Amino acid sequence: MESKDAGIVQCNTFGSGIVTKGMVSVVIRYFQLLRYNRDRLAWISDNPNIPFVFDSTYEVVNLSPIVFLNNMYNVVRLPDTYEQIEI
Repeated sequence: MESKDAGIVQCNTFGSGIVTKGMVSVVIRYFQLLRYNRDRLAWISDNPNIPFVFDSTYEVVNLSPIVFLNNMYNVVRLPDTYEQIEI
């Protein structure tokens, strides 16, 4: 079998395409998380006295007798929020 070496132009084109596609995915995920968190915060703001229903695998922490403050604190602690910060 005869092997062909890829030229520098082909390598640069391939590398650029991979980076572009990867960045598109990251940007889409970032805005998805941004909207998701905005919707959560809007719900908490509109319903300040109702405990927010978190994922059943998530441990809710109640630091205050004020439901609104507990909800805000727990939203900031969600894994999605940490993911958004890391992006």
